[in-house]
Amino acid sequence: MFNKATAPDPLPVKVVEVPADDLIPLSVLSLDLPVPPIGWVAYLNNIGVEVVEDSIGRSAIAHNDARRLFDEHREAEAVKAELRARQEREAIESDQRFRAQLSGGVAVPAGLSYAEAVVAAELDAQSYRPRRTSVVENLLSNDGITFHPIQHEADES
Repeated sequence: MFNKATAPDPLPVKVVEVPADDLIPLSVLSLDLPVPPIGWVAYLNNIGVEVVEDSIGRSAIAHNDARRLFDEHREAEAVKAELRARQEREAIESDQRFRAQLSGGVAVPAGLSYAEAVVAAELDAQSYRPRRTSVVENLLSNDGITFHPIQHEADES
């Protein structure tokens, strides 16, 4: 539109192929895998992986050995994830069992305070216990007179 030159075509992208026989430096391996507590060299010697020097003097291992380490790491992570999922399921089930054992609480009827409803629920939950009849109940029953002493003797409790 304003006589601007168009941008030249970009250069073709070169694809670099790395042979599978190349060595993988331990420093590069440490970027993707956690370093064992005893260090890479001791760990790799314990599992039978040969540690050699690459062309610039770094400790390195063969590509196939690095692949095996990555595969083992993936498998270990899958096992850990499965264990975490199982523990989570068990925790949820345990919590659900616990919550099922909890009471539903106290229903508060209209016109009562929460404290009054709790007292009424506790009284309703108690089994019937015979009690001493009052003087008024005795008079109204027409069964005769019952003597209720004011003071109790020492042998009565």
